[in-house]
Amino acid sequence: MIKAKKRFGQNFLVDPGIRGHILAAGHLAEGDQVIEIGPGLGAISEPILKTGAHLTAIEIDRDLIAQLQEKFKDHEHFTLIEQDALKVDWGSILAARPQAKLIANLPYNISSPLFFLLARFRMGFASQTIMLQKEVAQRMSWEEGDSKKDYGALTVAAQLMYDIRKICFAPPTCFTPQPKVDSMVIQLKPKTLPLEDEVTFLNWLRHCFNQRRKLLSKALKLYNQSGYEALEADWKERVDRVRPEELSPSDFLELYQALGQG
Repeated sequence: MIKAKKRFGQNFLVDPGIRGHILAAGHLAEGDQVIEIGPGLGAISEPILKTGAHLTAIEIDRDLIAQLQEKFKDHEHFTLIEQDALKVDWGSILAARPQAKLIANLPYNISSPLFFLLARFRMGFASQTIMLQKEVAQRMSWEEGDSKKDYGALTVAAQLMYDIRKICFAPPTCFTPQPKVDSMVIQLKPKTLPLEDEVTFLNWLRHCFNQRRKLLSKALKLYNQSGYEALEADWKERVDRVRPEELSPSDFLELYQALGQG
């Protein structure tokens, strides 16, 4: 019996209902290219393969790798990459699997860096159906009327780069061992962002929210005083009276471009 390892943030999905929601959201069909991060014990891998899709699973745990190799050794549509998802060559993987559908129960301890890594390659995916800590998923899928404390740089980045759909809620009882937090499944479909350098934009976004209770103009002056001074009067008047949480994702993109950094 394989035990979940804390260092890999493992919580194995055991609820068939949640598994069904994930598979249904993926709209898998015969011949589809599917990538699964952290297949664990293969609870989702097996039904994926039954659809006739080609599955590439990425796993870091050697004990699980051995079990997965044995379990799917006779399946011609199963490929296992034995590596850390944060270190694999995503460019090469997606070049060989155009418009792949990602399905993943992301380890909570690496969900944020993995999200931003995958975002860099998002146009190579048809969709990403992912399980996240509920708190993180709510920040990404924030809507008007939700608490402003959940609105931040992650919200803006996610909503500019993806169309986001909430799939289902998953309480701790859906996993073994049971995590101490609730989970949520969301689906991301990629959007283009009219910027040459997304990394610089994301760093700027984080800076804007570093002092979220202060006026946005303060952050802009600290980041680039001359850029702030060169803003048109309408924008300057606006950022002088609002906090970061008061701008929409599209506002942030327009502001960044108005600063001459687009």
